[in-house]
Amino acid sequence: MKSFDTELKKYTKKIHLKVSERNELRERIFAYMEYHPLPKQVSSARELTGAILSESFTIFNITLNRRTLGMASGFLLLFLIIIPIVAERSVPGDVLYLVKTGINESVQGQLASSPYEKIEFETRLMERRIAEARLLANEGRLTDEMQVKLAETVKEHSDSVQSGIQKLKAEDADGAIMAQIAYSSALEVQSAVLDTDKGTENTTAINSIVDAVNTARDAVTLEQGSTTPSFDGLMARTESETTRAYELFTTVKTSATSEEVTDIERRLSDINRLIAEAKEKQKTDETVAISSLTDTLKLAQKLILFMTNIDVRASVSLESIVPVVLSKNERIEQVKKDLNEIENAHKIVDNERLFVDDVGVSEKVKEGMKRVGDLTRTSSVAIGVEDIGSAESSVHEAKALISDLQTLVHPYVKNTAGTTTGTSTVIDNQSTSTNDKKSGTEDNHE
Repeated sequence: MKSFDTELKKYTKKIHLKVSERNELRERIFAYMEYHPLPKQVSSARELTGAILSESFTIFNITLNRRTLGMASGFLLLFLIIIPIVAERSVPGDVLYLVKTGINESVQGQLASSPYEKIEFETRLMERRIAEARLLANEGRLTDEMQVKLAETVKEHSDSVQSGIQKLKAEDADGAIMAQIAYSSALEVQSAVLDTDKGTENTTAINSIVDAVNTARDAVTLEQGSTTPSFDGLMARTESETTRAYELFTTVKTSATSEEVTDIERRLSDINRLIAEAKEKQKTDETVAISSLTDTLKLAQKLILFMTNIDVRASVSLESIVPVVLSKNERIEQVKKDLNEIENAHKIVDNERLFVDDVGVSEKVKEGMKRVGDLTRTSSVAIGVEDIGSAESSVHEAKALISDLQTLVHPYVKNTAGTTTGTSTVIDNQSTSTNDKKSGTEDNHE
């Protein structure tokens, strides 16, 4: 029996590299040798370099002492780190504003690799320009020239976002819709922020900015109505944004007040509930589920903007951009509370109308009270069968009508001792509008 070594040598003699394989191996070896020279070769190379006396190969030997090196490091630190950081706080008219827009934002834009990230970046730049305009207006430094320039820049960023969304549609239709929803959420928040300036000295100063934002919002709203995302893609994005909101909340609540913590926790709870409800709706009507989930995604995105944007948090309340969404039981309890208020107000108006000496007004009040009675009965019946949408619609109309009737009869009430005017129980229409806002998200999909 032949030994293993004998057999091995026999087979190795039969194995040969192909010409192409030998050439490739040779090139790899030479390349390795070139970039990893032996110490002796390095020494020879240094000696050879020192022996070259030609003018073309003159060698400059620069010696840096500690002081020179320290100064160089200081200048490098100043120009590459400190100045860009300080420039981030600059506004139009400041010396470093060109560093902020021409260098910082340019570098940041290069870091946005995907189309979706580029759209997000352009949106952030738009928000920056709006914040700069508001800051300058508050300080009385917003000139007409600056206002025009900032409005043009807001429009440019808006156009870039819209262009990016259109390009993204060709590659990722669902991703384009998600970007569109996020952009719409940002515009709604900025619109709410700008609304806080109405009636102030800043109203005229930022008019062109407001016009630019409203134009962009109208355009994206129109575009949104023509596209529908897939339920699965929308659900994935909503859950991702909700997770991000929770992570941000973990950071924010360390410095937030107890009231702010409670408010944010309530919104997170609403979002979780609405996600669960959308999953249930999808089993019977996917179109309704998609519409409901789109609203939920926007709530999550607005909540994130509130927690991350200092300018937004300082300008508007959380309720104004992310209103509480009442649960089914809360909506029922609210309707019952409203019905009780209407009943008490109805009794007061019934008493006060006895003082009305104008026949026409008296008849009008009588008809109005009959209508209020019909509406409250309709609302009660709807509550009984858990038709919450109809119950809320009827009770809101009844509240508005009873408030009008109170206003109508009060001038005729004689202010004599013992007369009940009922002014302490006048229906508050402001609370009605608040309730409308709070249940609005679910009203659309009930």
